[in-house]
Amino acid sequence: HNEHHDFMQIPGSKLPALRKLIPEYYADLTHHHSWTWVLLEFIFRKDLSLSDRIVRSRADFNLGRKRLRGSKAG
Repeated sequence: HNEHHDFMQIPGSKLPALRKLIPEYYADLTHHHSWTWVLLEFIFRKDLSLSDRIVRSRADFNLGRKRLRGSKAG
């Protein structure tokens, strides 16, 4: 799902192909397996706020997009 936030125009059915295209960029990103758990954590953890949702820096985001543009799907 991280891929979707980088490339919102790509349909969900194509996200696995995107992940395979540049695995070095997406493999180590933090991700969640349960939306329910994410929502519960956000509601009940006092150390989380709306500004805590961004994990990557803008530079990392731009690097991933640049790498993808330089890759060719086979």
